[in-house]
Amino acid sequence: MQTARPCFNADFMKCQPLNFKGTEGVVGLTRWIEKMESVFNISGCAIKNQGEIKKLEIKLWNLKVKGNDVPAYTERFQELTLICTKFVANETDKVDKYISGLPNNIYGNVKSARPKTLDETIDFGIS
Repeated sequence: MQTARPCFNADFMKCQPLNFKGTEGVVGLTRWIEKMESVFNISGCAIKNQGEIKKLEIKLWNLKVKGNDVPAYTERFQELTLICTKFVANETDKVDKYISGLPNNIYGNVKSARPKTLDETIDFGIS
């Protein structure tokens, strides 16, 4: 059994984690997740040190549009949902969470359009 020890970014980076751009599709995402799980094991990071994902889930939960910068909100939302896969497990969860972060002047229009996918929702939110 592996002993818990601090895990530093240098340890993690030595294991050459893959970058995920979000354009690889389902197969690419699945491979990325498998590789990242392997990287965590190889790096020797204790489970408790992997809790950064919890912090990111909290950031996603509290994410809101600042000012009227919907494109910046959208970019950050997409980054966080790639990491916090359990938090937004399906497309409906993503749509609902994305809409909840929009400002009131956009929220109603997007909600009433009843988009089915995140891409549709983003299109309604930006236009």
